[in-house]
Amino acid sequence: MLKVGLTGSIGMGKSTIASMFTKLGIGVWSADDAVHILYKKGGKANILIQKEFGKIADENGDIDRKKLSAIVIKDINALKKLENIVHPLVKQNREQFIETSMKNNAPYVILDIPLLFETNSQNEFDKIIVVDCDFETQKQRVLSRPNMNLEKFNAIIAKQMPNAKKTDAADFIIDTSQSLEKCRNRVIEIDIELKKLSKDA
Repeated sequence: MLKVGLTGSIGMGKSTIASMFTKLGIGVWSADDAVHILYKKGGKANILIQKEFGKIADENGDIDRKKLSAIVIKDINALKKLENIVHPLVKQNREQFIETSMKNNAPYVILDIPLLFETNSQNEFDKIIVVDCDFETQKQRVLSRPNMNLEKFNAIIAKQMPNAKKTDAADFIIDTSQSLEKCRNRVIEIDIELKKLSKDA
């Protein structure tokens, strides 16, 4: 079974592409979704974070991301403590997903990891798909999100590797500046290629 990394900078359309693979019956694991589950009331990270940082849950008992962000954004040690709690749990969740997919004889799985290159994880994958679009499209998409402004957008971009470098290191590129139909056709092409590679592996 092939492990295929899916990545791209903010606003490139990763979620849209991931859902296209899901519709083809391919198992997709998302780092963001894993964190979301871990932060929910009763989640493993929720309990450990509140032990470390105090009561920062919202009215539903889930971790209040705004409060947590306000703590770690100004304190590098707090950020490291948070990463030491969350990263091993996310990794464990990912390994369970891979193990289950292998048992089900999946030809390949998609692992949606926003900071794949930034965390120097590229060697953990058999193939890498990078989702790309032009800067103006990216900017428009991100600024249309709730609670987003130009300052936040620029701060996020500054922390991420330029997408041009990511596409240089990609095995497959999907340009989401194009129509949804063209993106869908590209996903189908990649799916055929990956299934063929999986048979030959």
